[in-house]
Amino acid sequence: MLLRLSTFSNPTFRSAIRKGAQYSGSFQDVGRECHCRPTTCTVPSAPAQAKTKQDEEHVYGLTLSLTPSISIPLGQMREAYFPKHLNRTPVHLTLFHALPHSRIDIIDADLDSVSSCTRPFSVSTGRPLHMRRGIAIGLGVGEEESQKVRDQLRRRWLPWLSDQDSSGWQPHWTLMNKVDEQKKVEQAFDTVRRILFDNVHEGRAVGLDLWRYDNGGWEWFKDYQFPEKGKAPAKREESAIILVGGFGTRLRPLTLTYPKPLVEFANKPMIQHQIEALAAAGVTDIVLAVNYRPEIMTEALKTYEKQYNVNIEFSVETEPLGTAGPLKLAEAILGKDDSPFFVLNSDVTCEYPFKKLVEFHKQHGDEGTIVVTKVEEPSKYGVVVHKPNHPSRIDRFVEKPVEFVGNRINAGIYLLNPTVLKRIELRPTSIEQETFPAICKDGQLHSFDLEGFWMDVGQPKDFLSGTCLYLSSLTRKNSKLLTPASQSYVHGGNVLVDPTAKIGKGCRIGPNVTIGPNVVIGDGVRLQRCVLLKNSRVKDHAWIKSTIVGWNSTVGKWARLENVTVLGDDVSIGDEVYVNGGSILPHKSIKSNIDSKLIVTPSYSIIS
Repeated sequence: MLLRLSTFSNPTFRSAIRKGAQYSGSFQDVGRECHCRPTTCTVPSAPAQAKTKQDEEHVYGLTLSLTPSISIPLGQMREAYFPKHLNRTPVHLTLFHALPHSRIDIIDADLDSVSSCTRPFSVSTGRPLHMRRGIAIGLGVGEEESQKVRDQLRRRWLPWLSDQDSSGWQPHWTLMNKVDEQKKVEQAFDTVRRILFDNVHEGRAVGLDLWRYDNGGWEWFKDYQFPEKGKAPAKREESAIILVGGFGTRLRPLTLTYPKPLVEFANKPMIQHQIEALAAAGVTDIVLAVNYRPEIMTEALKTYEKQYNVNIEFSVETEPLGTAGPLKLAEAILGKDDSPFFVLNSDVTCEYPFKKLVEFHKQHGDEGTIVVTKVEEPSKYGVVVHKPNHPSRIDRFVEKPVEFVGNRINAGIYLLNPTVLKRIELRPTSIEQETFPAICKDGQLHSFDLEGFWMDVGQPKDFLSGTCLYLSSLTRKNSKLLTPASQSYVHGGNVLVDPTAKIGKGCRIGPNVTIGPNVVIGDGVRLQRCVLLKNSRVKDHAWIKSTIVGWNSTVGKWARLENVTVLGDDVSIGDEVYVNGGSILPHKSIKSNIDSKLIVTPSYSIIS
């Protein structure tokens, strides 16, 4: 997410505000976008004004806190050139100028997190810049460091930033604005250019300041100091990126209600399984690469951040970038140091081997490691082929081989050195077809054999198969999560029931059944190899097999569902109705039999 660098850096101004005074005016020239040629920039003529509570809600401005050695001389220049009747704010270098009050808890936590990991850095004045009705000074030394701070916040906040705050950015201090006399603007520009030629002003960025706009004025709210050397936290462990993608069409109709990462797999959102495993391996920075509506996931991910003590950020693609492009887009995080980073496909479930994978990667010392899994029918997949007489170094990949060349396939989990990012361009790119072959050619890619189960659960039949494998793995571990076989309704084992679910009399449940929160099961119900999501209801004597029952859905008395049937949200299956496979879209009521696999839409039409 983006930071807009603004600095209310005048010490007198800050001290006055902290005593409870207000500074009237607006951020109208704070952090506005400058699209600059070598020595010129233009500012929109009608920038967005910060809204008052009467308009919508309080808004907040974020500025970079600078030492007096640079803020005072810049402030003096602004006082000299800015029209005095309009100069209602001191010189500043804006990060954001309209952060919403509704997100203040998230904003505060994120600013604490980012500032605690940022050391003070040097800053200096750069070149003078032409504005349409004034002049500015660009940031010289410190631009790269400022951009890093801004990018960290931008990735976190992008789903709800205003257009102005989410746009491109060039750090600058505005010295003159709203002057219609072009001659006066040119004279000021020439004078400032001579001043800067003779004397570059230098200082340090020492933190961030958050300001609240209230009743026509800016009121200081809170500061976030950058820790001095020796006080910053220790270097963090490996980071990770999870390739989430977009619409999740393969898992419809479930993804018509929730994004795929939030669909519950074994009573826990799929993304939570992966975050939990990454956190257990010491990962603290997790990037979600998405290209569709990340804001839907924001609240859930904030909960996971606190629960697992990790930092989760979005990397939002304006266009789909394939499986390699998202890595390049998130280079600021993944390439922040020389530590390797994990890459995960969000559809993959397995016994995530992250700690062992790190050890193996360190042992071979090369550029990349791919987790591979063995399959019975390799002709359906792209197969990994090793170099002769080498157990792990990969020679090439063979797509759907006609003749047997091996039975190991890409499992969708990688550990890569940051040097891999140099091989990737910021465009739609396939890591499997473009990046990995290039690394193989240099002899820098290895495979790591996965132990235990593996499944890509991106479509309903595999979602059900993956659930079976996952429940079996819990059984092997004697997990207490499973419902004890001593329960009268458990038949065949591998049954996972949420404690809030209610089970009727005379039921036979299992094997391989997951029952979610607040599910109600009537008397005499038979469940096998199925998933019942939150708040669903199954009435007396219904028979369900190889089916996913969506949230808030109801299955009638004596109804029968089988053969990979998927009910979307709030679907109603009538009494004694038979459904033989297919997908029922949300909010549909089914009152007659469906004998073959169909897609049933809410408008009552049937699509074969």
